[in-house]
Amino acid sequence: MGSLADRYSVFLLDLDGVLYLLNDPIPGSSETVRKLAEAGKGIVFLTNNSSATPAQYVEKLARFDILTLPDQIISSADAARRYLERSCETAGKTAFMIGEDGLRSMLAETGLKVVDGEEARSADFVCVGWDRRDCNKAGRKIYRYEQRCYLSDTRRTLARGGFHCCRGADRFGC
Repeated sequence: MGSLADRYSVFLLDLDGVLYLLNDPIPGSSETVRKLAEAGKGIVFLTNNSSATPAQYVEKLARFDILTLPDQIISSADAARRYLERSCETAGKTAFMIGEDGLRSMLAETGLKVVDGEEARSADFVCVGWDRRDCNKAGRKIYRYEQRCYLSDTRRTLARGGFHCCRGADRFGC
């Protein structure tokens, strides 16, 4: 390890584009993480990708010989959950969500009931994350007709004091 590792006790490592790119490990990433762990350094993995749960990220990292625990993973979905828990009353409230497992599981942890269909029109919260099921071949976001209708109705949610949270896209995301 170089002197950089000696100067810090905790390392925040981004996942997408730093430790791996899509489904391929970045050369040297597993060795670096292993050396940091062997040196007793704290390691936290960060990602702006809300699609997967921490357990799913642990499985993916294991395929690249990077061993970690779910509580070492912080995704944009986890950040949204933490914000909602600290800043909003969520018990008994509803959320319209566009996203995948990671966002859905984090919303469930807040006590929000994820709704779809007509219920989405009167949701208390609107949460949008990465949803690969709704991307075209070029990786651009396309909303199903129903989602477009419900998203257009979210301005009513916001007008009556509802909350909107979303994660920003990067150059590889939708």
